[in-house]
Amino acid sequence: MSEYMEKKDNSAIGGAQAASNAYAASAQAIGVGSKVKITGSTYADGKTAIPNWVKNQTYTVQQLNGGKALIKEIVSWVNVNDLSLVGGSTAQAASAPVKTEAPKEVPKEPAPAAPAAPAAPAATSTAKSIGVGSTVSITGSTYATGQTIPGWAKAKSYTVSQINGDRALLKEIVSWVKLGDLALVSGGTIKPADDTKPAASGGSSGKMAWPAPGKNNITSPYSEWRVLTMAKHGVDSEGPHRAIDIGGGGQYGSKIVSARKGVVESAISKTTGLGKRIIVDHQDGYKTLYAHLQSMTVQSGEVAEGAEIGKMGSTGNSSGPHLHFEVHEKGVQKDPEKFVK
Repeated sequence: MSEYMEKKDNSAIGGAQAASNAYAASAQAIGVGSKVKITGSTYADGKTAIPNWVKNQTYTVQQLNGGKALIKEIVSWVNVNDLSLVGGSTAQAASAPVKTEAPKEVPKEPAPAAPAAPAAPAATSTAKSIGVGSTVSITGSTYATGQTIPGWAKAKSYTVSQINGDRALLKEIVSWVKLGDLALVSGGTIKPADDTKPAASGGSSGKMAWPAPGKNNITSPYSEWRVLTMAKHGVDSEGPHRAIDIGGGGQYGSKIVSARKGVVESAISKTTGLGKRIIVDHQDGYKTLYAHLQSMTVQSGEVAEGAEIGKMGSTGNSSGPHLHFEVHEKGVQKDPEKFVK
């Protein structure tokens, strides 16, 4: 079932070596843990402008992947060539790509000129008034990924460029923050946030059980624009995430259950892509997929809602234990958050 496979762009393989040669000279001095400043004008997507006030800060390199560096304080990817070394280690050479599941990087949207952001005024409303285009300030202490937000970042105002579930993408730093950790400063409510789950498009029969009992942190929401790395070749393939990722909190072996009763359509054991995965046909127009499993406890036959089908793992193209969960309605991928109870 090819529609369940993550897409990879092999055409970029040839370009990967050329890119590696281009940034090698500057990258050799920058490693994980290095202190750097941003000298370029855009993030790694080449489209989203970096405001001057962001460039005025000093950052820590958290991860290197090919020619890109993940900047810890803003959870954003920047080309290594667009960084200058301030100080720090060179523990990880930039030419060694890292196998990674989902950099929180690239909303695919045009990047308007980004003026310096003003200091954030006091909050004037609640998260329910925040929409795409709103100007907001950060009131929480962590990003949606759980990483700490530095004090200087909380002293600024931001533009909401996208809303997905209970998260908002902040344009100026290309980072996701929970709506409950934002305060409205000004702006429209084109897409208001709502803390209730919308009804499933399939009616009451579409409702499903949470597939990872006890693990409630969505680390990557549906339709988030992502760069997927082919670890073997060190090249990237961009695209929207047609699933939700449920984090395991660093723990392997957590129970994964069938979201509804159905019949196991396939149980596939792979070491690439989605790794070990199970597809359950609910025989009413819905199918669900559970991927990156450590092990599979069913191979065929009927399963009940809430019945264990596998263990959470990190097989395939993954950087840590989590569940990649898809919902298909009559062959069309849907946002799983709209279906789970």
